Amino acid sequence: MLNGTELLESIKLIEKEKGISKESIINGLKEGLQKAYERFYDTDAIIKIDINEKTGSITMHQELKVVEELDDDWLEITLQKAKLQNPNAQIGDIIYKPIEFSEEFSRMVVNQVRQIFQQKIREAERARIYEQFISLEGEVVQAKVVGMNRENNYVLDINGTTAYLWKNKTINNEIFQINEIIDVYIEVVEKESKLSQIAISRTAPAFLTKLIEREVPEVRMGIVEIKGVSREPGKRSKVAVVTHNQNVEPIGAIIGVGGNRINRISDILKGEKIDVIRWSDDQITYLINAMTPVKVISINKIGDEYDIVVPDSQLSLAIGKQGITAKLIASLLKNKINIFSYSIALKENMDILWNGDTTKQEVETNSYIPKTKISKKEEKIVNTIIKKPIKKKEENIIDVDALIAFQAEVEQEQDAKIYEEINQELADDKVQPDSDKVKAIVNVIKNSDDEITKVEIKTDDTAVNITTNNNVVTNDKLVNDEIKTETKPNLTKIEVSKPNFKKQKHKEELNIDFNLENEPDIDEIDANLKAFNDAILKQEDEEDIDIDSLDDYDKYYD
Repeated sequence: MLNGTELLESIKLIEKEKGISKESIINGLKEGLQKAYERFYDTDAIIKIDINEKTGSITMHQELKVVEELDDDWLEITLQKAKLQNPNAQIGDIIYKPIEFSEEFSRMVVNQVRQIFQQKIREAERARIYEQFISLEGEVVQAKVVGMNRENNYVLDINGTTAYLWKNKTINNEIFQINEIIDVYIEVVEKESKLSQIAISRTAPAFLTKLIEREVPEVRMGIVEIKGVSREPGKRSKVAVVTHNQNVEPIGAIIGVGGNRINRISDILKGEKIDVIRWSDDQITYLINAMTPVKVISINKIGDEYDIVVPDSQLSLAIGKQGITAKLIASLLKNKINIFSYSIALKENMDILWNGDTTKQEVETNSYIPKTKISKKEEKIVNTIIKKPIKKKEENIIDVDALIAFQAEVEQEQDAKIYEEINQELADDKVQPDSDKVKAIVNVIKNSDDEITKVEIKTDDTAVNITTNNNVVTNDKLVNDEIKTETKPNLTKIEVSKPNFKKQKHKEELNIDFNLENEPDIDEIDANLKAFNDAILKQEDEEDIDIDSLDDYDKYYD
C-alpha cells in the first residue's frame, strides 16, 4: 500500500490534472477498498474505512456483532473474543476488528482503486464537458480540424475538447485540411454518450439560421425574425423572414448591399444558394411567396395537403432539379404538396380557385411567360404522379422519385422534337454530319455549366471553339477530350443569342461544317441533344425577365 505522504501527493495530482474534487477522490478510494475486501474476503462482510486527510493514513475495520453462540464469523464475534479487544463488551455490542493488509490483498486493492479512479475520471470528464458546452447547445462555434478516425469522420478540437463531425453531417462530403478552422453547429449536448457527448453538424437547417443571425444585425436585435428554414445542404435552401419594424425591409436586410451578407453565408455553406422569402401567417400567401419565381394559378387545401396548379411552362421550374425545389417548399410549410400543370388540372377536372398571383387572362394569353405544350406522354406521367400514393406521409414531402422520372421523360421527348428539327434542317442542305465531331462537341457542351452562345467546327482539322456567356472553352484534340478554359474578366451582363432551327440565323449562331464522307451516328446525336435543349429553354424564358448579373440568372433558372 502507499504510505500516507505518497497517497496525499497522488490525491493532489489527480485533483489538479483531472479536475476531480478531493472529496470525490477519497470516496473513490474508499469504494475501491470496499470492493477489494469483498472480492478477497467475503461479500457479506461489513467494513469501515477511514482515511486521514492530514496524514494520508488508511485504516480498515471489520464490523462484528457480539453474540453468545457464533453463527457467521464474518458478521459475528463471541463475547469471549470481544472482551479481548474491549473488556467492557457485552452481548449485542458492535466491535470493530482491525483488518491487516496482506501483500496479496494490497495488490488487489491497488487494481480496484485504479479501476475506480479511471471510472471517476471519465465521469468527471463527462460532467466537465456537459457543463462547458450545454450553454452552447444550438449555437455555431469554430472548431479546428485535427484528424480523421477509421470511419473517415473528422476529429475536431473545440476549446480543448474532442468532438467528431460525422461524414453524413458534412456538406456533400466536403474535404477539410488538418489545422483548418471551420464553423460547426452544436445540435445536442448529452450527459452520457457511448460515442460523443457533443453532436455537431453542418447540414442542420438551424446551422443556416445561426449563420444568418451572426451576419445580420437586424436578426440579432430581433427586428427581423427567421420564421422557417428548409435546406438541401450544399445545393439550395429557402429562408422565410418577417419584419417587426415596418421601416426595415426583411429580405433586403438578409441579402445585404450587393448581396454581401448572403454571399458570405453561401461561401461558408460551399456555395449553397439561399432563397429569402417573406413569411405570412396566411398559409396561402406564404405558399405563393415560397413558390417564387414560379407563378401560382391555384392553391387548394385538401385535408393536410395542398394541391398547387402552375402554368404549363413553369412546371419543371416549380419541381426543380431532382425535385429539390418542391421538397424545400414542402419542408418549409411542414405540409405535403402536390404540384400540377394547368393543362393537367383541366384534364383531371380539378378545382381551379385562381387564388394565386396570376390571372386566367394572363395564363391563357401568355402575357408574361412562354407556353410549352404538354404532350400525351407528359399527361400520362403526371397522371401517374397524381394517383401514386405517398408511402412516407410523415415526411411531408412530395413523391420526388416520380417527379424526377417525369422530368426525365419530358426532357427525352423535347430532345426528340429538337433532333427532328435539326435533321430536317440538315436534310434541306443535303449534308451529312461528322458524327465523331458532333459527339465530341456535345460532350463538351454537357460538361459546361454556362450558356452556350456559339459553336465552331472546322473540317480540315480537329479544332473546336465553344463560346459561352462566361467562358471560352477550347478543345484542340477532341479524341483526347483535352479542354482548356479561359474565364472572361469583369462579366456583368448576360448576352445570349436565341437559336432558331427554322431560320437562317441558326446557321450563323451554330456554325458547323459537316464532313460529307461519314454517315451520321443517329443514336449518339439523339443521346446528346439535351444540352442544346436546356440552352433553348433558358433563352426562351429570358425574353420577359430583366437579368443584370450572372447571380440573378443562376438564381432564376437553377
